[in-house]
Amino acid sequence: MRRADFETVQTRYRDAAVAGRYDKRYRGWEGSLNVRAMFRALRRALAEVPAGARVLDAPCGTGVFVGFLATAGYRTFASDISLEMMQVALEAKQDAHAAAHFFQADIFQLPFRPKTFEAALCMRFMNLVDRPQRVAAVRELARVADVVIVGYYHKYTFKYLGRWVRSALGLRERPSNRLSRRELLAEIAETGLKLERLISVAPILSEAWIAVLRNK
Repeated sequence: MRRADFETVQTRYRDAAVAGRYDKRYRGWEGSLNVRAMFRALRRALAEVPAGARVLDAPCGTGVFVGFLATAGYRTFASDISLEMMQVALEAKQDAHAAAHFFQADIFQLPFRPKTFEAALCMRFMNLVDRPQRVAAVRELARVADVVIVGYYHKYTFKYLGRWVRSALGLRERPSNRLSRRELLAEIAETGLKLERLISVAPILSEAWIAVLRNK
């Protein structure tokens, strides 16, 4: 991804209208089912992170996972480069959100000392950027946390197959930033971290994998 393209992505999510539309996707029945599946997978991913631990959610977006972390008993810190996205989370007036600490920060330059957190969470971000940015983001999260839990998007779904067929027919662009297991393992090796577990959110149905990574 070129620098100009990446800056376009950042600018888009700093738009209040875009932030509002982004949050609405989780309110319908399909979005709600997807979020519940993600929560179940995250409970497994966080199984070895004790309640009371400091957990960073970056980028936190509109706070979809912030309430989950706080309700689970974690000392939750939430950051995003977009104040507009975080404002949607704060306006939700959820008690769990009120317990979290929100602040503006760039995931590639987090304002924390090494190992400030016991764990860092990065969800629904890696599909927006290319491999160099994904690797850089994971390395920065690993600098500030012992355990890094990352959502990646994979190719092993009916949805991806349908998109691939349509792209082959020239009906849409080829799906991007969806990884095979082999590609994911190569990318994680580049970060220098160890893959402890790879959790499928919903085999065949969901494009999401959750990788539990730890510093070697």
